[in-house]
Amino acid sequence: AAFRKRDFSAAVECFTLALEKETDTHIRALLLSNRSAALANLARFHNALQDADRCIEARPYWSKSRHRQAIALMGLARYHEAIDSFQNALKLEGEKGQHFESLKGGLENARRLAAEQQSLPDSPQVINTQNGVFVRNDPLMQELEKGL
Repeated sequence: AAFRKRDFSAAVECFTLALEKETDTHIRALLLSNRSAALANLARFHNALQDADRCIEARPYWSKSRHRQAIALMGLARYHEAIDSFQNALKLEGEKGQHFESLKGGLENARRLAAEQQSLPDSPQVINTQNGVFVRNDPLMQELEKGL
């Protein structure tokens, strides 16, 4: 409920409490994925990446775990690694998968940002925040905000 209300701090707390009690690997992966998304929305990308990596350990063949990893890597301006994560997510999702097009868009964004970063290696990545929530006019980040 907190995530849907965009109260990402409360969502992180709820997911953390649930993770402390949950033992089922499949459910833990879901909780880690959701907490990763909440953390990314708080621009806590390092923590979001840690959860995404743990999610991949629990469910290595789930496209969403790779997608969460890609989003966190994008937030950390590690675009070349994000490209790999998006490519893995696309392979796992398959062309007929529900999220194929949005993953493809994310991959294109990662490639564009990697090229920009390479052409201006000394330029810092600017992260804009509005009321403490990460904002980017980017289809990938808009998808994250929907809670996919």
